[in-house]
Amino acid sequence: MDPVVSIVWLTLIGVGVAAVCLWYSRTFPGKLVRKLLEIDATSPETAVSLETLHCRMTPPLRLALREGGALQDLVLSLPSEDGGTLYYLSPDRRDKAQAKYRKEGTGFLSVLFAVAGLLLVGLLFHYLYPVVSDWLSGYLAAG
Repeated sequence: MDPVVSIVWLTLIGVGVAAVCLWYSRTFPGKLVRKLLEIDATSPETAVSLETLHCRMTPPLRLALREGGALQDLVLSLPSEDGGTLYYLSPDRRDKAQAKYRKEGTGFLSVLFAVAGLLLVGLLFHYLYPVVSDWLSGYLAAG
């Protein structure tokens, strides 16, 4: 395979993976942030449990809340009196949370169409590049 075609394929794959990652981060961890913003839980006094927010501690949410996770800087936690955990938004990061998670995010259908479009562009380039490259080589050699 021509190196140019390989580079284009790798670039398109990278853009597709980035689109899926963006959809994921805005959809799953973003749900908790949007709910905390909705009730203005921005201090230890206004901290709430996941049950209050009607959220479950799913594996993606657990990953986002752990040390080094996507929500580590935004969502703070403290132990509750009943042995559970209460969550609230970092007051100094509230604006960042609003900017990053203000909407539901990119819909899955949009991501699916974007990946399909990238695949189409990749296939077109894969089949057209050799033809155009040969034509240009012949044209430039004859000129």
